Amino acid sequence: MNRMEIRLKGKTDVIDSENAARSVLSGEAAVVPKNHAGPVESLRSLLMTRNSAVKARTQAMNHIRALLVSGPDELKQSLYQPKPSACATARLARCSNSSEPLMISLVLLAQRWNFLNDQVKSLDNALKN
Repeated sequence: MNRMEIRLKGKTDVIDSENAARSVLSGEAAVVPKNHAGPVESLRSLLMTRNSAVKARTQAMNHIRALLVSGPDELKQSLYQPKPSACATARLARCSNSSEPLMISLVLLAQRWNFLNDQVKSLDNALKN
């Protein structure tokens, strides 16, 4: 379909998809599909993975802080740190040998946060190079 026909008939998603299919079937369209092996696709996959890790890392820290806020005051005072990395490190250092459920949860969340933080750093390095 040429431009004049498009202007006369109007344009919608349904019409666009039908016209694209008709053009391909009739041989009018000489479209080459995207190559998903290039540098842009590589960057896109790294960025998608990094964004996922950042989101999960933030969620892990939010869970840690929520457990601290709802937990005992002495625990909150001894473990809460404003900086996320200090908050996760404090948890690992002080709680790693406890069998209390709250402490186990805090240690596991801190380990997850540290793992995701390492992933984000690795992905940042991969994106720079």
